[in-house]
Amino acid sequence: MEVSESGYYAWKNREPSQHCREDACLSALIQQIFLEHRHLYGSPRIYAVLRERGIACSRKRVARLMQQLGLSAQTKPSRKPTTTSDPHARFVPNLLNRQFHAEEPNTTWITDTKAVATAEGWLYLAVILDVFSRMVVG
Repeated sequence: MEVSESGYYAWKNREPSQHCREDACLSALIQQIFLEHRHLYGSPRIYAVLRERGIACSRKRVARLMQQLGLSAQTKPSRKPTTTSDPHARFVPNLLNRQFHAEEPNTTWITDTKAVATAEGWLYLAVILDVFSRMVVG
């Protein structure tokens, strides 16, 4: 590599520069802010927090240090699952006609489904209610 031995050992034994020491302190602050905000903040938001705390640095420096530390903001999952329905499917007629009143228990039930986002993916919840008592049947 055409480097003298004395030059190599001088570089190896040299103390870290002022810029490297500042990067180390700034990296510790960036990690702390990243953890405080539950891994959701990227470099622009962390830069804004640092500016609010009175720490002078550039946005690109924060981005470089975050990349060196392997920190990246978690992306938000999509809000709803996408489904495609069968265009030839038949629909069940609405027999209640929005009359949600029953004279006796177990004569009229209503149902609903709900998609719930979890860490493992989308789960689907189906509920059956008795109109008379408003109790969950299933």
